[in-house]
Amino acid sequence: MRRRHPAHLLHHGAGEQARPAQLSDQPELIRRSPDGKCWRTCHWPGYPSEQQLAQKSAFDFHVRDHVPVPAPGGGTWHDDDRLVYSLDGMAIAEIAPRAMAAAVAKALGESGLAGGDVNFVVPHQAGTGIVRFTEMQLEGLGIRGELVNGLTRRTGNVSACSVPHVLKETWSRLTGLVACPTAAVGSPGRPEVLQGCVLLRSTALHDRQATVAA
Repeated sequence: MRRRHPAHLLHHGAGEQARPAQLSDQPELIRRSPDGKCWRTCHWPGYPSEQQLAQKSAFDFHVRDHVPVPAPGGGTWHDDDRLVYSLDGMAIAEIAPRAMAAAVAKALGESGLAGGDVNFVVPHQAGTGIVRFTEMQLEGLGIRGELVNGLTRRTGNVSACSVPHVLKETWSRLTGLVACPTAAVGSPGRPEVLQGCVLLRSTALHDRQATVAA
């Protein structure tokens, strides 16, 4: 089943509403340079991202009794009727790497590119383990670009900001074709996963600036 879902491409949570994006809506990070673009977009799926069926639901809401919550004056008290959410970490660790690898392969295929064309992969930084599993899935598909991992160990999982954050931190290091895949849990209680991938290619201007910065 393939249909569209109104969620941010670069977002970790589910159900986030967003208007469809056009190429003119690309992040300023991609377009910024003193005298022209540093990068050009090879594949920009826009919003909403693609939704696929998953083996199981990894995200849901529940009403629970006797839930400990912080008290205003310190300590804790217990709420007898509180809405909470749950994430199945093991399910996410299995679903997300497959989804991100599939998103890269799909973006390459739609752009007429091959796995060997990828120089770097900047995935959503959901955790170093998930990113490592993503690398294994990518290698199985013949995609062996250098994987960027561990850039959020000081900031934690910054959700929708993780890919732009890594692009900023590795800006002068990245060259050639850069794949930026992401994956997110779907609607609450449903076996869904959202996936997408942006492909960027550095321009000659960016490569010159990166050489100077190095």
